[in-house]
Amino acid sequence: MAVFPSARPSPEPAGGRRPAALLDEAAAVASDPQRAARARRHAIRAAAQATRSLQSTANLSTSAIVGQVRSTALDLLRGLGEDRAAAVATIRAAARDDAT
Repeated sequence: MAVFPSARPSPEPAGGRRPAALLDEAAAVASDPQRAARARRHAIRAAAQATRSLQSTANLSTSAIVGQVRSTALDLLRGLGEDRAAAVATIRAAARDDAT
């Protein structure tokens, strides 16, 4: 009897996409200026909206999720070619602007 029968790894990653396909998609986004700009906008907006959620709920769980969203946005901006300092400044500015 398996204690956690649903914990067995799936042969297919979540979402049905193989890692190579995800890398191909990431490369396509990075090489297409319009797609890269759209991805950048979405990442910044997600970070700003997540940060705004702290105004109504600042419990530990929410704070951890917000941190993950902001970290992911930072990773995406870095993957699109921004240096770390610029990406951090962009995310912080978006959060500030979104709060006003």
